[in-house]
Amino acid sequence: MTPATLEVFQDIYVTRRMVNDPLNVSVLFESPYDWLQDIVGRLYQKDWVELKGSYFAPTSLGRDKVVVAENRFYDFLKMFDGFHSVNYATGTFAIASYLDMDDATYNVYINNNAVYGWQDFRIAVAERKGLNPLEIVFISFLKGGKFDMHPNGWQFAVASGEMWDEVVRVCNTAIHMDQLGDPEQGITPEADIDMIITAGSELFIQLMQRQAKEDAQRAAQKAAAAAAEKVYEEVVETETTVYETVRYVRRVEPVYYAPGYYHTYTVNPLYLSPIWYDPYW
Repeated sequence: MTPATLEVFQDIYVTRRMVNDPLNVSVLFESPYDWLQDIVGRLYQKDWVELKGSYFAPTSLGRDKVVVAENRFYDFLKMFDGFHSVNYATGTFAIASYLDMDDATYNVYINNNAVYGWQDFRIAVAERKGLNPLEIVFISFLKGGKFDMHPNGWQFAVASGEMWDEVVRVCNTAIHMDQLGDPEQGITPEADIDMIITAGSELFIQLMQRQAKEDAQRAAQKAAAAAAEKVYEEVVETETTVYETVRYVRRVEPVYYAPGYYHTYTVNPLYLSPIWYDPYW
């Protein structure tokens, strides 16, 4: 990972937290925020954050960068993350069973590589589409909350090299395009990964359609139940002191698209949503 790439990922991570948590960082950089001093200083030079009294707070420009990051994050969840556990020999995708299992059962299922033969094809897919594989791993770490899990806190995790070394390690140990194909059968790596991309993209859209239908059914049932009975609640007033971080920019909310929005992914393995061409910097 180049120093420039590392800085981009650090800047996006910290700005994303400052916008969405929200988080304003004191100019005193008390522990554990002392780990962020270099990163926040860089954000200030780029006008992603500004001084508000004795705190650094995100700017509208910083929020714009988080919008780009969040758009990529949700496109990743919809059309890339499902390639994390694929049985190459059978063409089985673990995510096909996602809606039929509870979270605990599904986590056991996808982590049982010895039984089900799962392999991670997200890096090979990224390579085929011309994306930076390191960014795909970085986004997967965001999804899994990896930085929050660090025993020394997310501030240390994002500032130190340890977590970023792990990003590189995951990237290097995943399946890459040059490992695919079958020369004896006349199958190129490109043709091989294209078949996986097409099959996966079609499956992901089917799952989105099913999820949307089930969500609509649950919403209708909930509305009907609420209309059928009145719920009475006893309200007890108590005095509490609430300390709230001042929010200087609006939180970045996910943008949801209907399953049909993703159709082009199924007809062109090289297709990328336009949001992947919006630069972070």
